[in-house]
Amino acid sequence: SGGMGHVYKAIDRQRQAKGRDQDYVAIKMLRESLSEKKDYQKILEREAAKARSLSHPNIIDVLDFDQHDDRFFIVMEWLEGETVSALLRRTDGQRLAPPFAWAVIEGAAAAIHHAHLNDVVHADINPSNIFITTTHDIKLLDFGVARRVNDLHGPVDEGVTWVTQTYASPEVLSGLPPVFQDDIFSFGCVAYRLLGDNHPFGGAPSITAMRDGAVVEPIPSLPREPEP
Repeated sequence: SGGMGHVYKAIDRQRQAKGRDQDYVAIKMLRESLSEKKDYQKILEREAAKARSLSHPNIIDVLDFDQHDDRFFIVMEWLEGETVSALLRRTDGQRLAPPFAWAVIEGAAAAIHHAHLNDVVHADINPSNIFITTTHDIKLLDFGVARRVNDLHGPVDEGVTWVTQTYASPEVLSGLPPVFQDDIFSFGCVAYRLLGDNHPFGGAPSITAMRDGAVVEPIPSLPREPEP
């Protein structure tokens, strides 16, 4: 369960009847209290549309968008594993082993690159939206606030907290529509967190750190030109 709704594990009977290897799917359904709010319906529909247009091994596969009794939901592939944020909580925030951290970074970077090639800005890159499966596949989640390049100059939807404050760029936190560079900024913060022992701004939003004149310390063990 999260702020917007609940995710259920379900059996897809059609897939089961066809003898598919994976019978399970995830159903993400809006909370009943939010079902009548157009902003939240739009987020869920946008998540389904953007993810379905971005078929890639490192992006979660969205199968359907529908509603039942005025409750909107999307159907996605079921993933076994945990998000990067859950992993960091489980390990008390300890630094990841560098080879593993680089593998996570590489997988997430491939997903972001693919989205950008298809003119989609994710707009909320953070550890909660990067998933590590039990087979160590990396999946980028949650395209609910993603925007296409030709939509960037349109109005930013109101009434919803759009981004994760501690990973968003100063420009986004100032109210500007997200662009490719904002994804790269957020991803840089995630990479710093994975390779180091802390968030680059000590957990503060970037706009606060900028106003306070905070300096991001280099990661001591990080070579200047890491091998791919």
